[in-house]
Amino acid sequence: MKIYPLKDGDFSVDKNKNFTYLEDTKNDKNLKMAVQPFLIEKAGNLVLLDTGLGWMEIGIWLTCR
Repeated sequence: MKIYPLKDGDFSVDKNKNFTYLEDTKNDKNLKMAVQPFLIEKAGNLVLLDTGLGWMEIGIWLTCR
């Protein structure tokens, strides 16, 4: 079995559950968190745990950057 940690990004989250990339914020007092899904490979099968936040960019949904 192999486990691959993936990275969706580091975020600031406000009380209304609005996520903003940390590099886009300046000294805010909101909760800081990292979103990190995992991909598990076992016997040729793949399982994706916690698919991340998902982002739409140019009309295409992205879950990993």
